[in-house]
Amino acid sequence: REMVDMGINIATAQDTICDGFHLYGTGDPLDYGLIGAYTGQYNTPDTARLMFDMLTTRSMKIFDPDASYGIEVGNDADLNIIDADNVQEALRTRASRPYVIRHGKVIASFERKATLY
Repeated sequence: REMVDMGINIATAQDTICDGFHLYGTGDPLDYGLIGAYTGQYNTPDTARLMFDMLTTRSMKIFDPDASYGIEVGNDADLNIIDADNVQEALRTRASRPYVIRHGKVIASFERKATLY
């Protein structure tokens, strides 16, 4: 957080799915975000938003600092619809993503389910 406060763009990501480097990897950025929130003690709405931004807009700006991001006319229609009321809920539950959209087309969906008996 100190580096973010200094104006440095800090991001986080993971690309391992159950391999020799990360046996528990799922490829889900929200899983990694929850781990980061726990280990970084990001326990407020503001720090949860910061962790979420590190997974999304901050990491994208590292790859293409001049690109336009967000839902605005003229921007690429690449986004995930996350089924959560807020960022904390998205991280806490690693919420379902009913729509994963790339170039304006739905390319995937992800549903997290629990069954109670």
